[in-house]
Amino acid sequence: MIHRVRLVVGVALLAAIPIGVRAAIQPSFPEVEHFLDTSRGTALTVHSDPTDPEYGTFSFSISGVGTYAGGNAQSIRQKAAGGGVVINFKGESILFPESDASLVGVVRRIIMNAQVGPKEGHATASLADKSERGGSYQMVSHAPPGNAKQTVSMVEAALESGDWAALYSLSSSTLTSAITLEEFISELTAQEADVGSVIAVDVLSKPEIEFSAHGMWFFSVRVLITFDVDGTLEQEEFVDYYILEAGEWRLWFSAVD
Repeated sequence: MIHRVRLVVGVALLAAIPIGVRAAIQPSFPEVEHFLDTSRGTALTVHSDPTDPEYGTFSFSISGVGTYAGGNAQSIRQKAAGGGVVINFKGESILFPESDASLVGVVRRIIMNAQVGPKEGHATASLADKSERGGSYQMVSHAPPGNAKQTVSMVEAALESGDWAALYSLSSSTLTSAITLEEFISELTAQEADVGSVIAVDVLSKPEIEFSAHGMWFFSVRVLITFDVDGTLEQEEFVDYYILEAGEWRLWFSAVD
């Protein structure tokens, strides 16, 4: 019998570090492409899959300004086979100002042109805000790595096998700068003796890469962790967060769902 419990105290450390997810994430979701230009503080997200109900829509983010959301199926076209997509949009978009915590958008008239080459993961884009006090912005970028599923698979393997050294190597600098490998292993080994060992990690949602207003790529995944506690199976749900550091996905932190 499996008991669903909230192991708030017992898994305090596990809740403070990223928990892995099962690799069996089905690759049947519409393609959404993400690009970042760190030198200009701009980012672009494009719905480029013709089967996606949001096909042709985009978001263009500018650090210190906010995010423009616009586009439609008429503003995008596919290049020759495997050649990427072109976006030419002129019209109304919604700007979500970075300074407005209420997330209330304002209508702005923009011109946005972009070329996305999926083979090399490269995109160039320009956006001109034609409304009052509008600005012009550029982006030349490569997509973040597409190995999110491979990363969570490696984390899952480390977690289920109790390979804390491997888990540490996959964690973000937020954790590794605060605790040494030896301390990390000691803490998790002690915790495992107290709250049981992890025997299964099940994914409850798909990862969706996002670009934050603070200029970083991240994604989150909901997972269900099953523990063996003295022969009794107990479960807890977490939300795991991953962040892009130096071109690689790293486990950031987990929170009890």
